[in-house]
Amino acid sequence: MVCATSCRAGQLTSGQAAALGQFGISLEAYALFAMMLTVTTSLVWFGAAALIFWRRTDTLFLLLAATQLATQGALNSPAGPAVTASHPLIFPVATSTLTTLNIVLFVVFLALFPTGRFTPRWLGWLMIPACAALIATQFPPFTAEAQEQVILACLIGLIVAQGYRYRAVSTPLQRQQTRWVILGIALNVVVQVVLSIIPAFTPELAAPGTLFPVVTGSVSTLALAVAPIAFTVAVLRYRLFDLDLLLNRTLVYGSLSALLAAIYVGCFVALQAAARGVTGQQSSAAAITVSTLLIATLFQPMRRRIQTFIDLRFYRRKYDAAKTLTAFSATLRSEVDLENLCRELVTVVDTSLQPTRTWLLVRPTSGAARAWQAG
Repeated sequence: MVCATSCRAGQLTSGQAAALGQFGISLEAYALFAMMLTVTTSLVWFGAAALIFWRRTDTLFLLLAATQLATQGALNSPAGPAVTASHPLIFPVATSTLTTLNIVLFVVFLALFPTGRFTPRWLGWLMIPACAALIATQFPPFTAEAQEQVILACLIGLIVAQGYRYRAVSTPLQRQQTRWVILGIALNVVVQVVLSIIPAFTPELAAPGTLFPVVTGSVSTLALAVAPIAFTVAVLRYRLFDLDLLLNRTLVYGSLSALLAAIYVGCFVALQAAARGVTGQQSSAAAITVSTLLIATLFQPMRRRIQTFIDLRFYRRKYDAAKTLTAFSATLRSEVDLENLCRELVTVVDTSLQPTRTWLLVRPTSGAARAWQAG
């Protein structure tokens, strides 16, 4: 159904319906596409929940994770508001209850992941008032803004707790599990940031009647389907290959996109205000040109700074190892004494890999073998 004034999520405006018609796409075809997209992505969530339940249900934590994925799949339909409006006696209560359960399960899941225990221990006591606040804000007189503030406060606290767990408590395997969850969340954040800043560079996409909101809604739904796959791999600990490179690039370019978007918008607004104050007229073309040139100039320096910050903050050991190996490469080109070179090699291996014990045995052409041990 094409909406006239107030549109619900997933509904087309008359302008968007006309734009689809210009491409030869009927309303029935769009409805079929929307339904297939909804069913497919929901099946991903349900499939992930079923896989966890089938493979591993030996702990309450895994059962909780499977239930959270199933509730998210049930809420995944963009036609939910329309169904709720058409059945005002049943679906509003059911949707509100399911939404509350999904949010509470997600918060508890993040607090328990990956061991199924609260770390630090006092986090479990904080979960009681946090869950009570999450449940209370789903009902009147609380507004949607209050709900978002409570959810944001809970997520910030859980991110801090997960950061402490990652650095001080987690084993290498548990850190790999955490990286998979971060990947699933970070990809969605990056997609949302990119889709939100595109209209800033091309304002005509934000005009009424364009198909940009239709496309972004579909892309967001597809990106959200990556999260259950990452969560399932992390929970089941199945083939946890190294995600450092992909996760590193996601963090770097996601942060870079957000910062550049903020700088672009701020520069554009400031130039518009300056032009209006000097000439009394707005100069959108000049503001867009100058802002774009500024972004192009700042891209590489900011990327390098963000890359260095993330390497130092999250990959300190690898960052130090890379610097050590670079210095050793310079030593190889200048050192001619074999004994000094062997001692340097043992030191480099001990610093980079940090083994329990390091030995280097060299068999000379004549005489007894020599050995060097890390100090």
